[in-house]
Order: sequence, then structure tokens, then C-alpha cells
Amino acid sequence: TRITRVGLQHLLRLQGLQALDLWSTRLSVDDLRLVLNMPQLSDLSVGQTMNTTRLDADGITRLLLDCPSLKRVWVDGVDLQPEHLQALRDKLDLQFHPPLR
Repeated sequence: TRITRVGLQHLLRLQGLQALDLWSTRLSVDDLRLVLNMPQLSDLSVGQTMNTTRLDADGITRLLLDCPSLKRVWVDGVDLQPEHLQALRDKLDLQFHPPLR
């Protein structure tokens, strides 16, 4: 989508929001940190394509681990290393596209 940081800030008003798909946007990890202010957010999709902002694996991992209510995450197009994967799997139901073998 073409959501911007300002648009994401408007979503913060939806305090009961439980699921959010922010895959293939131009939001940076700093922009995405706004989801930490969503107290009910349990499901989040994030990632990138060739036409979107490059998401740093360390930054996105920290973000996902810092989100207290998060339970399930779908990640696509982020170059997660084994240490990122292990940390995320220890806390979350982690899904990928394409699925990892």
C-alpha cells in the first residue's frame, strides 16, 4: 500500500486493532516502531519487495521482539539470519513466504 508514517499514526487511534498487514510498504523500521503503541496488536505482517523500503534485519527483529502483545508474525523479503530466526521463534509464531525448509 501507499501508507505513510502519518497514516500509520492515524491507525494508533484504533486501540483495539489486533491484526495489521504492513507488507510491501515504504515504511522504515523507525516508522514501523509506531506499532509498539498498539496495545492489542497480536498479528503483524511485514516485509519488502524490490520496490519498497529496505528493512534492516536487526532493526525489524528488535521491533518484533519489543512488541509486547505480538503473537504471530508473517515476514517476507527480509534477510533474517539464523540468530534473528531463533530469537523470533522463541517468542512468536513466525511465518514466512515462501515457507522456510
